[in-house]
Amino acid sequence: MQRFLFLSLLFAAWGVDAAAYDSLTYALNQQTLVKDLRAQCEIKPSVPDEQIKKVFISTEVNHNALSAAAVALKEGKQAQYQQLLNTVRCPEFNSH
Repeated sequence: MQRFLFLSLLFAAWGVDAAAYDSLTYALNQQTLVKDLRAQCEIKPSVPDEQIKKVFISTEVNHNALSAAAVALKEGKQAQYQQLLNTVRCPEFNSH
């Protein structure tokens, strides 16, 4: 019984660590996407990250390309990530 309890606690702790790691990975990948979009589309530093996300995700073409790019980035497929990023259409941020 003690062994079962120990293993249950161990797996529960591992699950929390895995979830924290996944959250950190997601945040870092999201940060990388925003940084790369800023560079590619020459977006001014004064434009907030949240506005960048909102504008890019609001169009279906960009949404699909960025979703696929995020998967490629997560899977470590840098060439595919870059290729997908190059298909993104750069919107104007002056009017937003």
